Amino acid sequence: MGETSIKKSNFLKLKRKYGEEEKTDEDVKRTKVDLEDDTKLWKNIAVASKEQQEKPEDYLLKLILQLENGLSKNIHHEILLFSKSYKPKGSESAKQIVFLLFSAVKIVNRNETKSLLLSIILRYLPKLDDISKRNYLLSLIESGNGMNLLDDSLDPFILNIITYGLKERVLEPEDLNDIVLRCAKRNLRNYTSSSARIAAIQFYVESFSISNKVCNCQFLEETLCQLMDDRDSRVRLTAVKGVSMILEKKDTQLGLKTYKAMTKMMSDSDRHSRVTALRIILSFANATPEVKVPMNFNKNEQVFLTDDAFSIVCHAINDTEVMVRTEAAKLLGQFSAVSDDFLDQTLDKKLMRAVQTATGTVVRKEAVSLFTITKQAPPPKRGADGSRWKSFQQSRERKTQYADEWASGKDLNAPCPTGEVKTIEEDSIIPQGACGAFVSALEDEFMSVRKAAVYSLGKLAAHRPSFATSALDHLADMFNDEIASVRLDAIHALTPLVIHGQLLKEQLEVILKCLDDAMWESRQALRDLLCKAEFADLDCMKLVVKALLQCLHRFPADREKIYKCMSQIGSNHGVFVHCMVNGLLDVHPIFDAQEHPIDDVFYTAKLILVLNAAAKHEPVASLFPYYVLRHYRFMRAARPSLVPAVTRIDEKLLLSSKAITTKSDNKGNNVEVLLKTYERLRDVQLESLSHDKNVLRHYIAEDLAAISSFNAPLSGAANFLVSLCEVLSSLESIQQSVVSGGNLLDVVSLLDEEKVRVKCLAYQFSNLNSSLLSMLIEIGLHLDILMIMIRLTKNSEDYANIIDDLLEIISVCEKRWSELTSPPTAGAQSLIRTIQDKVTNIDEKADVSSAYFGKLLHSYAIEIPESLPDIYMIQCKWAKITEPEKEFAAESAMRFTSGLPIALSLAADLHNLTEEDVSTLRIQVDYPDQSRSFHRPRQTDFTSISNKRLLTTKVILTTNTFWAESALASLTIVLTADSDGNTPVPLCQSPSSQEPCQIQVRLHPMYRTTESQISVGQTPKDAPNINSLSRCYILKRLTMNPERCDFLAGDELIKIIPRYNMVNLRLVCGDFENMEAGIPTIVPIWFAVLLKKRHQCQIVPPAWLSVEELKRLVVVESEMNGLAKLPNRLFEIAHILVREAKEDIESGDQLKSLIQDLWDRREAKLRSSSLKFISQNVTSHARMDNAQPMEIAGAGARATLSACKLIAGLISKSHDFVE
Repeated sequence: MGETSIKKSNFLKLKRKYGEEEKTDEDVKRTKVDLEDDTKLWKNIAVASKEQQEKPEDYLLKLILQLENGLSKNIHHEILLFSKSYKPKGSESAKQIVFLLFSAVKIVNRNETKSLLLSIILRYLPKLDDISKRNYLLSLIESGNGMNLLDDSLDPFILNIITYGLKERVLEPEDLNDIVLRCAKRNLRNYTSSSARIAAIQFYVESFSISNKVCNCQFLEETLCQLMDDRDSRVRLTAVKGVSMILEKKDTQLGLKTYKAMTKMMSDSDRHSRVTALRIILSFANATPEVKVPMNFNKNEQVFLTDDAFSIVCHAINDTEVMVRTEAAKLLGQFSAVSDDFLDQTLDKKLMRAVQTATGTVVRKEAVSLFTITKQAPPPKRGADGSRWKSFQQSRERKTQYADEWASGKDLNAPCPTGEVKTIEEDSIIPQGACGAFVSALEDEFMSVRKAAVYSLGKLAAHRPSFATSALDHLADMFNDEIASVRLDAIHALTPLVIHGQLLKEQLEVILKCLDDAMWESRQALRDLLCKAEFADLDCMKLVVKALLQCLHRFPADREKIYKCMSQIGSNHGVFVHCMVNGLLDVHPIFDAQEHPIDDVFYTAKLILVLNAAAKHEPVASLFPYYVLRHYRFMRAARPSLVPAVTRIDEKLLLSSKAITTKSDNKGNNVEVLLKTYERLRDVQLESLSHDKNVLRHYIAEDLAAISSFNAPLSGAANFLVSLCEVLSSLESIQQSVVSGGNLLDVVSLLDEEKVRVKCLAYQFSNLNSSLLSMLIEIGLHLDILMIMIRLTKNSEDYANIIDDLLEIISVCEKRWSELTSPPTAGAQSLIRTIQDKVTNIDEKADVSSAYFGKLLHSYAIEIPESLPDIYMIQCKWAKITEPEKEFAAESAMRFTSGLPIALSLAADLHNLTEEDVSTLRIQVDYPDQSRSFHRPRQTDFTSISNKRLLTTKVILTTNTFWAESALASLTIVLTADSDGNTPVPLCQSPSSQEPCQIQVRLHPMYRTTESQISVGQTPKDAPNINSLSRCYILKRLTMNPERCDFLAGDELIKIIPRYNMVNLRLVCGDFENMEAGIPTIVPIWFAVLLKKRHQCQIVPPAWLSVEELKRLVVVESEMNGLAKLPNRLFEIAHILVREAKEDIESGDQLKSLIQDLWDRREAKLRSSSLKFISQNVTSHARMDNAQPMEIAGAGARATLSACKLIAGLISKSHDFVE
């Protein structure tokens, strides 16, 4: 690309275009003054972005024109304003902006402005295509001298742009000239600018990742190791990241010098540097595990590099930063070659220390690490002769031998230290860092560290049986963790380890508590663990069976999973079950046993347990009562996957083989029956009378329903054909009603229902082939033509619009057919062609009527496909709601305040749903007042389990009106067939049923603020009841409290300045669009407070929350007799902002005093006016204007009590009783 330039004619056009603007200078001055405060700057940017409607290219041309004319006084601020307010609207716009920015760089003289322009160029380069990027970067490299860019202050920005080109592979190292290389070397030695050194490091690392032509590995390694001692933490972090990028390159090995530098970086002050150093140390350990290096804590001993690296990572478990501890705990699980000695020490907090005396004698002794609770050394032993004095003297000698260079000053007559004693902690047999590393990580206060430690401990113990035995207790203790995800990870980590040992009763008492966990995932994970576990004794077996039965009682939805768990446990522990049969089946040694009902879920679970035990341990079958044999045959037929064949019971009956043979034979017979039924449905179309067709379809639908009920693999195809029969019958009936002139109002409603039904058929069943989908489109076309016939009959004058709508319907159908692999049938093509030819011929328009369309529909009837391929592939999308229970939900009413939401826990099993279906799944809530809402579950609410999904979510229920009594609301699981959600497709409640999957819950929204009444009066002695009161003053006050006012104020809107880019958020209160960093936006106060706590935004206080405005309000309040008008919820919003956003408010203490002064003045007015109103002895009403909700709530019991006392005093003076 040649040198960029701008023609003079463009500037002349721009001058004429902007010549009429006269307020530019004033705006520039005003903006310059606002630069003193960051908040004011963002406000001006927002105003500028709204007021200026010109394109970014035009705004840049305007700036360049000012530079050409010498008007560069405020050009830096104008460019800054451009970078914050304007965005390109496409790749072409971005290309023009970059071109203009390069042109501006040539003209600007100040290096500060040039650096700003170069940083903006770097931000806009990603929006260009690769060819444009390369052209601009080559132009920058070639014309660096001509653009006056080779300056020390501009070198970092030039290198950053070139580094970006290398990273995106639009530049190659061969494209770099000597000027760029000298610039990089100059920046590498620039000790006055940290940004220059960082840019040079990134340049060299990125160029080396492509090839070795710019620098070799040795030079780069030495340079990075030197820069790790830089005084700036950012430079050190960049150097460490550079080493990490070098290691990612294939066939690159670094020396031990770099490894030592990484171990030294573990004491760096920057946490990100320490985290990156940990990852690099792991890379060294995995690359060269058998290389011996001096021990990190003892230079005189040699250990394997993987062991030394492991001890360093273990030492990082005690780091002060959570990020470092989490990363260290996560990396521990990746040391696959670590020695067993080092690994075993991580679960023990005791270590061996070596102490060297002044004479050079090395004494090794066992000490307790810093992590143990008890650090007191054991008491010294007495001498051999039992002499008390001799024992005391030996104790003093030992203290002298191991004394430090300072005396403790606590012992009486203690001698001075005779020589310098050197304690070498580096001589530890096991470094202190590895001692108790996993124990410390599992006891960490942060969840992320505990989760990472559980994962690493389970991974290391999976292939080390001896270590797994020690890890069992530690992982079992994590089952008591307060975080559900940590408990779940502990179960998953412990599951593969149980095969290495036996679970004791003490361990099971801790582990089995997870069966009461509210999370389904935790319960299922523990059941999987129990299936693989081996129990130590009979007590353990009884404890497990009891816990599983209690889980079945509390969570009936887990029935199938508990049955499977019982089956595995029975197979693995037949000997223990042998001792429990009498207790499980209630067998009495004397009396005959009473037969249990087979539909009892608890008895079924026990039966599965004992039958599986009998299959593995034959003596168990000898203890069975007589009725168990019948139940066994039933269970073998009903649940062959859970109950295996028991040889002792059916030695002569090979039930298993016969069941399989019969099942396979029935499978083929059922397919033939379904295909014959489908042929019957096709033959029905040949009948001439509509009545005969509908009768035959009714019989066929009954046969298909029977096939669907008793053949689960064919239920999807059979259920689809049942729906198809009903749709075709309805189509015939509607067509007869329209042609014969029936009640059109009823026909229109039926047409709407059938159109929705046909649309739902395409979504309720999966794996429908293109021929079936094409048939559904044809049925929908016939229904639309019937609607056109009705419109022509009712309003023939609107002929043109009706025909246009018909042509639009045909075009939509043709578009849908084009998306399918199967074309429309010949009848559908002829129907469309005939209609198009007829309505486009002007002379024949008079013949187009409702009767004409009726003849066409009769002539081109629906054609059913000749065959039904992929029968087993057609599956019905169905769901089963397991929580809440239907009976309980309909009987017990959920009471809540109208206008406020309430959450309902809903759990359901979803079958045959695709990923696209999961994204469109909704919970439809139909209220008794004919209103409807949709709840969208989160992605995390779905859990995939084998061939189904489990949905566990909280459905938000709310209504703005209160009801006099409770009523039923329906919750239905639906799919949104279109983007607007106007056609919800309900899932079926079973694969053989067409009923929607729904549940009814009883709701009772109550009045938002109830009223409490206080009656005050006097009653004569003979008054029979309270109705005899002469005067009864009833005080009514709302029960609104300050906490509720504070809650409701959170819905008020406020302006914030985000510090990060945030994508669309979909919440119950509404959706928030994309928020960009630095661009002010308006959100509710509760959301602003949430972002503020996460340090993700800056809250802009309202205009009235300033010292000047509050002073004015106080003065106005003092001058008025009544209450002055204040901004809505002033006291609540001020309280929230002063409490949650102190740093965003100026003069917070002064604002508090002014708000308190305003509150006191208004409260005094309210108190005096209320008492004055009550004191009058007449019945009347009063209205309070401009009262704040917080003031109304503040009139609590104290004000009511004073009013009651006043009324009682007034009544005591009057004795006008009613006789």
